[in-house]
Amino acid sequence: MLAIRTIAWTLAGLLLAPALACAQLPDAPAEPSREDVLAARDAFVRGMEFAGERRFEDARREFVHSYALSGSPVALFNLASTLRSLERYAEAGEAFERLLANRDLEGSVRSQAEPMYVEVARRVARLRLRGALEGATLRVDRAPARPLEGDSVTVVVEPGAHDLTADRSGAQPWRWTGTVEAGSALDLRVRFDAEPDPDGGDGGGGGGGLDDGAVVAIGASIGVAVVAVVAIVVGLVLDADAQLEPRTPLVLELP
Repeated sequence: MLAIRTIAWTLAGLLLAPALACAQLPDAPAEPSREDVLAARDAFVRGMEFAGERRFEDARREFVHSYALSGSPVALFNLASTLRSLERYAEAGEAFERLLANRDLEGSVRSQAEPMYVEVARRVARLRLRGALEGATLRVDRAPARPLEGDSVTVVVEPGAHDLTADRSGAQPWRWTGTVEAGSALDLRVRFDAEPDPDGGDGGGGGGGLDDGAVVAIGASIGVAVVAVVAIVVGLVLDADAQLEPRTPLVLELP
């Protein structure tokens, strides 16, 4: 019972602070055509075959294609599971977050996805950026710059060294470089200083607003929440009956 409650508390904390996307998940179609659903089914079956052969990169490609065509929660679940198997934990977390945000998600799928998401979250680090972010863009390492909104955003990254640069028109770039550990969270204050006056003034700023931040270890609390996960080929939904769940209009109907 304690483990279940801890998972619930951990999930609440993670899902209430949605993260900046680490990778571009395809948007789910609002009303997939029958032709698209049939093509999605074929891609889904190919993904299952590749997963059974432990060809996880090929499986990932097929599940991405299947989800892009159909929007099926089952395809998204298998995509998240495959990314987890590939140890691309930040991307897996993004896929699990989108899946769990679906209020109509079948309980049997949710009960499998939640502990897997908690386990994935234990393996990544979260960088919480706070400040006047509206209108700015953020580049993480070599990834393309993403637009920012509001006054806070959480960036999920793999453990290791990272380089963040935020830009806003009329201000000097803000930059942070550092190393993070799995299961840690780092609070960073983003400050944009005015660009130097071309006539010689300093613009009233200091050089880009680097902030070392404060590290908060979250790995221990998440670690105790991890429970045994039913894993058939790393947790993929494999059997024919399960492929028909959850029963929503976007489910892949398999014969």
